[in-house]
Amino acid sequence: SLADLGPNFLDLTNSNGATPVADRFGNTDFAYQFDGIDDYMSTPYNPVLSLGFGATISMWVNLNDVTPNQVLLGNMSAPPFGQDGGYLISVVNGQVVFDAWVGAIAPTMQYTLSAGNVQPNQWTNIAVTFMSAQPNNYIVLHQDGQVIDSTFVSDLLGTNTNDLVIGAATWATDTLLTTGMIDDIKIYNRRVNNEEITAIFNEVVTGVNNFKTNRLTYF
Repeated sequence: SLADLGPNFLDLTNSNGATPVADRFGNTDFAYQFDGIDDYMSTPYNPVLSLGFGATISMWVNLNDVTPNQVLLGNMSAPPFGQDGGYLISVVNGQVVFDAWVGAIAPTMQYTLSAGNVQPNQWTNIAVTFMSAQPNNYIVLHQDGQVIDSTFVSDLLGTNTNDLVIGAATWATDTLLTTGMIDDIKIYNRRVNNEEITAIFNEVVTGVNNFKTNRLTYF
């Protein structure tokens, strides 16, 4: 949905016509098809999307081709990535890639995780969790409810004032475009644990998957 169902009303702008389509349950107009030519969505900078000490991003994607580098979501600056914070979720050669700059005051360390086996024309759940609280400073990458990669980090995620962009490169929205469908983007202001990630993947709609008080956005 273009309307943010979370508490912060960070509604999306649909640029160039991503098309409403049926989602993975067959619900009409609940997902969006990106054409890989010029479609993308964005929401203006908001401090709550800086993520900081702990956060989770979860989304469902169904890509036509998983080989080209295509950005799913992010707010990172232009490469060579400036040391101004930010994060980026992509798919490249069938793998899920997460990039982030880490550093509380002046981000100085870039972390990249790359793993998984995303298949074309198949719904896939991708999730990233982050925690910056000793001794649990980890970024963890998940695909379909399973941990596929993790790394220790030295500090909290760095921040910037860029828009959050979906379906294209954040620094140039006519590049690295997504070709396929995106649905159910959820961003939380805490690290969701592995049990909750599994619940999201298994479409459990009660209990741990109803932690709305920690949900920043839901598109």
